[in-house]
Amino acid sequence: MRFSSFAIAFLLLGAAAAFGQAPTVDPNRGVQNAGNFVAGQGVAPGSFVSIFGTNFASSLTLADSVPLSTSLGNVSVTFNGVPAALAGVAPNATSDHDDQINAQLPWNVLAGGQTAGTAQVVVSVNGVPSSAMNVPIVSAYPGLMIVQPDVNGVLRPVAYNQSDFTFAYPTTAFPNSGLRMRPASISDPPLVLLATGLGPVTDRRRCRTGSTWRATR
Repeated sequence: MRFSSFAIAFLLLGAAAAFGQAPTVDPNRGVQNAGNFVAGQGVAPGSFVSIFGTNFASSLTLADSVPLSTSLGNVSVTFNGVPAALAGVAPNATSDHDDQINAQLPWNVLAGGQTAGTAQVVVSVNGVPSSAMNVPIVSAYPGLMIVQPDVNGVLRPVAYNQSDFTFAYPTTAFPNSGLRMRPASISDPPLVLLATGLGPVTDRRRCRTGSTWRATR
C-alpha cells in the first residue's frame, strides 16, 4: 500500500501540530506552593511546587523512581536554567482545564548563595519550550500539605498521631472513607504534620536512648 504525496503531507502537518504546540504557563496561577496553593506568593528553594498552564500533557504521568527524574512524559522544567525534579504531570487538573506539573524547586535556583530574588520558569514539552515567566523566590514560605475538605468543608492537613499512625481528625471528619482517625491528645507523642516551603532547616530532637541527632533540610 502506497500513500499519495497529499496523504503524506497531511500526516506531516498533523504531526507538526501535535508536537509543535508550545506549552504556556498560566499567568494568573503560575507557580504555587504545593501545600497551600496560594497564587502570587513566593516559593522557597527545595520546596515542592505546582506549575499550572496549558499544553503540558495529554495523560497523567507520575514519577516511578528515586531520586526523581528531571524529565517525565516528555516534559521538563527549568528555573533560571536549572532542571527541576518532577513528581507528576496531569492534564485538566483544574475546573477550567489547566494542566498541572508537580516539581521540586532546585536548591540552587539562585546564584551566589542568595536567599531571595526572582527565577524564570520554562516548561518544555517534546522539546518545545514555553515563554519564560518570572517567579518570586523567598527564603521560606511554609505550606501544610492538605488532604482535602472534610464533610463540613474544613481543609484538613496531613496530620497523624505518631503513636498509632491514625489521622488526627474528629472521627466524623471523613465518613465511610476507611481512614483510621482520632483526635490528638496532649499526652500523645509528637503530632506529625507534612509541609513544604520551610527552606533549609535544622531539626534537633532527643531520641529515646538519650542521644541527640540533627537533620538539615
